[in-house]
Amino acid sequence: MALSTTNMRGLRNWASKVGHALPKLVIWPQDVTPVNAPLHIRPTEVPTGTMVAGDFWYDDDNNTLAFYDGTNNVELVKTSSPGDLTITDDLNVGDDLNLTSTGAIITIGPAATDPVIITQSANVLTLSAGDKIVAPLMGFGVETGGGAATLTPAQSGGVFAFNAAAGFLYTLPAAVAGLTYTFIVTTTATSSVHRVACASGDFLLGTILQGSDGTFVATARSANGTTHLAWEGDGSTTGGIIGDWFTVAAISGTQWLIWGFNTATGTEATPFKTS
Repeated sequence: MALSTTNMRGLRNWASKVGHALPKLVIWPQDVTPVNAPLHIRPTEVPTGTMVAGDFWYDDDNNTLAFYDGTNNVELVKTSSPGDLTITDDLNVGDDLNLTSTGAIITIGPAATDPVIITQSANVLTLSAGDKIVAPLMGFGVETGGGAATLTPAQSGGVFAFNAAAGFLYTLPAAVAGLTYTFIVTTTATSSVHRVACASGDFLLGTILQGSDGTFVATARSANGTTHLAWEGDGSTTGGIIGDWFTVAAISGTQWLIWGFNTATGTEATPFKTS
């Protein structure tokens, strides 16, 4: 049976005249797994008549359910979209938000002024010039055994601990302006070194203050941005001692700005390496 808009309003009006209320419309398929969908809304243009809050229709232009909220026509967000998806109000995401195709773009803000544009390319999110994303702490990583790990852009904003006396190697991803990582030493290196290395072609630039064990006078240890490609703490002369910390932030496609504080013992030396 098919009911037109006129019939449905007539049914509602008839029910109210005879003293019956229709608090809800119940669709009750005869079978648990019906052959045909129990409810179908024919795709149409936006209704031209006077609408009231709660009116629904299926928009044949955007291929999505829509309703009238008393003031505006509102489209219900689809779980997946074969094309562009435009959201004109807040977007709250409680789980992953994935850009699955190379070249997919997220634009935030008015297009006519200065929007933030995020482009997915080779699994790296790239911001348009002058834009930035401000985010809370995104993760805390602890390494409990000697070994190595290569960090990813998705881990940007995280804090990563050296928690093994046997040392550990963190390798940064290829520098993309805006990526940031913080490293802390929670266990002094003894049998090997703690090390943070750049990806091939990238370098460290900046200064770490290094405290000595004898005079308690801090020495500035600087990375030059052109040949220094790693920080390395040996648990003694170059740092890597419990309490050390530093942060790196990519400022271009080839350089990481570094700052922080290390302690050292014995004949203190720079923690920055060229190989």
